[in-house]
Amino acid sequence: MSSFTIAHDIPGRMRIRYGKNKFSSVQGEVLKKDLYAWPMIESVEVNNVTGSVLMLYDKAQKGLLLNKLKDLDIQYLQNADTSSIVVHSQSPEAIAMNREYMNRFFKIIGKRYFIKWFLPMGLGNAITIYKSIQFIREGLNSLLQCKINVPLLDATSIGVSLIQKNYTIAGNIMMLLNISDLLEDYTRKKTKLELSNSLSIQFDKVWILEDGVEQEIAMSKLQKGDVVISQMGSMIPIDGEVVDGEAMINESSFTGEPLSKHVKKNDTVFAGTLVEEGKLFIRVRNLQDESRISNIVKMIDTNESLKASIQAKAEHLADSIVPFSFLGFFGVLALTRNVTRATSVLMVDYSCAIRLSTSIAVISAMLEASKRNVLVKGGKYLEAIKDADVIVFDKTGTLTNANPTVKKVVPLNGYTRDEVLRIAACLEEHFPHSVANAIVNQAKKEGLIHEEEHAKVEYIIAHGIATSLYGKRAIIGSDHFVFEDEGIERTKDIDDVIRSCENEGAGSLIYLAIDNQVAGIISIYDPLKVEAKQAIPNVFKL
Repeated sequence: MSSFTIAHDIPGRMRIRYGKNKFSSVQGEVLKKDLYAWPMIESVEVNNVTGSVLMLYDKAQKGLLLNKLKDLDIQYLQNADTSSIVVHSQSPEAIAMNREYMNRFFKIIGKRYFIKWFLPMGLGNAITIYKSIQFIREGLNSLLQCKINVPLLDATSIGVSLIQKNYTIAGNIMMLLNISDLLEDYTRKKTKLELSNSLSIQFDKVWILEDGVEQEIAMSKLQKGDVVISQMGSMIPIDGEVVDGEAMINESSFTGEPLSKHVKKNDTVFAGTLVEEGKLFIRVRNLQDESRISNIVKMIDTNESLKASIQAKAEHLADSIVPFSFLGFFGVLALTRNVTRATSVLMVDYSCAIRLSTSIAVISAMLEASKRNVLVKGGKYLEAIKDADVIVFDKTGTLTNANPTVKKVVPLNGYTRDEVLRIAACLEEHFPHSVANAIVNQAKKEGLIHEEEHAKVEYIIAHGIATSLYGKRAIIGSDHFVFEDEGIERTKDIDDVIRSCENEGAGSLIYLAIDNQVAGIISIYDPLKVEAKQAIPNVFKL
């Protein structure tokens, strides 16, 4: 029995706590993975320090969830296999940035109190006046441009304090403004860095071929023109041309296409793509920082045209509320005749929060999307989704698991079921498409041997395959390819089979035709991902 307490519970969201340090960070990742496999759980986050687990779940199955949690003994984590678990730590860039901003923060505090405590009052006041020049100059520039904005607000509060000879207050205001700017800059850069790190690729070492010898070198020593080796299961670290070898490449990291692509000598490959099968020797064209995926990251980070329009509206709103601060200043001054109280109104500034929160919200949404393998190339595209009436998905691998299987084989015109499946596998084995793999695997599972009995096959993109079998033209592919492009007669028997397959909830139908007549129909089923059903339940009711 598991011992835990419910720390927080609202419908669909629950946080439970096992106790401080009940599991390590690695064991927490195991627990997270195991809980996510439960059908009623939609997402899981763990915190090994507090021993807590946050879950989003199906409200209708709360009772089942609680029963499973009670039966779960987390002691199993002590003996769990953690060899494949990777715990992500801060990147070197994040550590360096944190150190830099921490040093800058203490420098601002240190300078202020050194001037206040250790320098003569006259010298300290002179330094305060000197430091105020920059703020007052920015405020005057805004005034000359007829802009009532934040720099004018800051300059006014500092100027009023100096006129009253409240040098300590003026110095404290400037210190707080500097800290505010520092925190704003840190928050924005930290969020952008997390987004960049989630998209970019990082390699410390790579294997290269030099003088016929394979050797490992530091990524920093890699030069354009070197030949990099990428083997099955590894990510390609650079952009370049294949000089030897062939492989199946997954480019979903930046194209979104989940199906593998066959590459061979003289083809171009890109950094961030995965070698699923085979081995490649790639001549470096672009180094890591110049790669296509790195350019996408830079474009997202720097291109103003890709920002959401709401960010511009927020910046306009931030400036538009500044005049109300001045109205408050003059109102308090008129009522109280106290300049100090009136000046305090100028320090109540909500515009920075509006300006910062909007941009951070957009970047955070893009970061969250990237964690779920969705690349959003700018805030304006994220914002455009709200106006969409129709969203078109590439089904295979996006909404489905990209692991289709053969559900049914229907022979026609005198062919047997085994003949249809064997011939189809014989044709499809030449092309590593997920549907082709499903047919080939089904034939292998049933022990159907398919020797080469046909001429050279021709792959017709987005349609199917054509060849010559026993001197007769044989084709396999889609409805459009077989009946429209090839002009094969669609008989009543064929229509009856199609209706039957559709009534049984079949997925895609593949047609095998030999000598201008349909030899058989193969039903391919690729079930939807669980999260696809959750995202669009009213569209997919399976």
